[in-house]
Amino acid sequence: MAIDIFHAVEQNMWPVLKTTLSLFWGLMAFISETQF
Repeated sequence: MAIDIFHAVEQNMWPVLKTTLSLFWGLMAFISETQF
């Protein structure tokens, strides 16, 4: 049961994590471009 709950949470969190990471990398690229 706990594994099923963990799997469901993992499925729900993965798109959020991917979106957060892509936004973070885009922000870092934007900052590095504006600094130099």
